[in-house]
Amino acid sequence: MNDGQIANWLNDIGHPTPRGNKFKNAHVHSIAKKRKRRLEILDWKPTLSISNINFRYKKNG
Repeated sequence: MNDGQIANWLNDIGHPTPRGNKFKNAHVHSIAKKRKRRLEILDWKPTLSISNINFRYKKNG
């Protein structure tokens, strides 16, 4: 299904946008794009590792 077909399907079943409007293919495209980005962020693994840290406290006075 392409974006236009999904928008038509959502409108046919009576599902409005969060603001109560009808879906357009641009809405569907935006939702899919944001979901893809969110999944990429959740799948991201940190590459920086810090180990063997020593702290020294110096007493003033």
